[in-house]
Amino acid sequence: MIKTSSWAVRPKGREGFLGRGTIAVAGQRRSAIRIGIVDDHPVFRLGLKRALERESDIDITWEMGSAANLDAVMRRTPVDVILMDIFMGKGKDGIAATRELTERWPDVKVAVISASLDTRIGAASTRAGADMFLPKAMPIAEMVSSIRRLVAGSSKRSRTITVPANRSNGSSGRIGGLSPRQRQVLEHLRLGRTNREIASRLGISIGTVNKHVHEVLTALKVRNRTQAAAAARNEAVD
Repeated sequence: MIKTSSWAVRPKGREGFLGRGTIAVAGQRRSAIRIGIVDDHPVFRLGLKRALERESDIDITWEMGSAANLDAVMRRTPVDVILMDIFMGKGKDGIAATRELTERWPDVKVAVISASLDTRIGAASTRAGADMFLPKAMPIAEMVSSIRRLVAGSSKRSRTITVPANRSNGSSGRIGGLSPRQRQVLEHLRLGRTNREIASRLGISIGTVNKHVHEVLTALKVRNRTQAAAAARNEAVD
């Protein structure tokens, strides 16, 4: 299902009208950054949309749960930046969608987003033509800053991998025994997020998060989430 903001369907040409996609700056009018979100997790997609829409210079023009109709949507309602999830269940994955998108729409900026912190995914996305790789665990303020830098930069693709500091491809100690999903949950614990916030970020239920947190604490042999976060800071999380 594709949801389009009022910006995309607002009539043009009304004198004296300052639409949602336009910002008044020092007496002048400046276009907002038009963003499209492609992610198959509705809870995460909605949370990201609401967080980004708090910024006065960002407009979420549309959102969709798969890349199946992306070309048609772009022809009808083009955007400046697309936030593209990597793993989207059935159908076209984010890497293939990014490759096709950048070939057909070379001027659009593509920031691949993923719950995985494996930098190999970022490398694969940049080979497909993405401009930037943003982990879903990244604080929203940092994500907004990255998007602004992406738009303000050169039209030439920078192909930058943006990941939190102190990461590595390898894993060590007890953290190395965690599953990919458990490592994602641990990363959110390290950032101090609540189970509700983690559920929203990962697009899963709170009950599932509770289960993963319990498994992480057991695997790391710690008593609480504070100790788990400390362990994550002491050892690189893959």
